[in-house]
Amino acid sequence: EGETLQSFKRFPWLRSLAETCIAKGDTPLGIAYLEKEAAETGGLEAGRDRAGHGPVGRAASLPLIRIGDVHARERRWRQAAEAYHRAAAIDSRVALPQYLEGHALEQAGDVDRGRALMRLASMLPLGNTAGREDLAAGLELRGLQDAADTEWETILRRGDFGSWEGSSAWAVKTAAKKTGNRRATTDPRSAAALFQRMLLYLLKTNASYLNAREYVDVVHVIHRLRAQGLVADGQVDAAWWEIEQAQAA
Repeated sequence: EGETLQSFKRFPWLRSLAETCIAKGDTPLGIAYLEKEAAETGGLEAGRDRAGHGPVGRAASLPLIRIGDVHARERRWRQAAEAYHRAAAIDSRVALPQYLEGHALEQAGDVDRGRALMRLASMLPLGNTAGREDLAAGLELRGLQDAADTEWETILRRGDFGSWEGSSAWAVKTAAKKTGNRRATTDPRSAAALFQRMLLYLLKTNASYLNAREYVDVVHVIHRLRAQGLVADGQVDAAWWEIEQAQAA
């Protein structure tokens, strides 16, 4: 049925077929479907561009990134690097495929070139907080946690937390939550400050928790972490107040 659908309706079918083949162990056939998706998506987007409907989109890069991920999972690093390179060539402003290409090259033994590409990819978003969030989330999804943590830290330093609309403040809020969770066991007072910053974001009228209970939970966590930090610093008397506030939350 997927062979007779219109182009824009074929992409989910092609991806479903690809993922089914990969899950069943037929990786070559799965990759073939991904290649087909990339080719058809690229042709459709290029046609839209020629017709004056805006720049060529990035949809064609997604199946290529997936091909790279499949190769990387099976430690075929050269093939992974090639697939990521093709994805990066579609839009050189997108950092994730360039970073993944660099990582694959490093794993393949081309250490200097790989690390140079990763450094370049990390610089690409510059002040584009949403773009850096995409990079951090993509790295985290693929288990590159140390690299992802570096990008989340960069968002905290450079992101526009005060913006009212758009995705920049959301990215900073997400970075504060993730970094706070990571620091909670090693630097609880720093983690508490980050969760306080996250809570401030939710004072906006266009942002809220879906479950009202979460407002109480995060306040409890903030006071508990402050208490832990104060106790660790020997400030037991000051910690008691924080403990009482945590219990009252």
